[in-house]
Amino acid sequence: MATGTATSPGPSGATLVDACHLDFASPVDDTPHPHPGPQIGTLTLTQQHGAGLLITDYRPCPAS
Repeated sequence: MATGTATSPGPSGATLVDACHLDFASPVDDTPHPHPGPQIGTLTLTQQHGAGLLITDYRPCPAS
């Protein structure tokens, strides 16, 4: 289970999703687990006439 997503309002009704700091901890125990892959990045989602969201921009996470 991934946690730590952050959303904020963007320009023109878009939603910004920062998925650069997700935590893939186990929901069952406190045992450390390796991350299943790289962080997703920052996405801009735009409402599509009431029929869902479209990813209209993508930016990779900054190098750590």
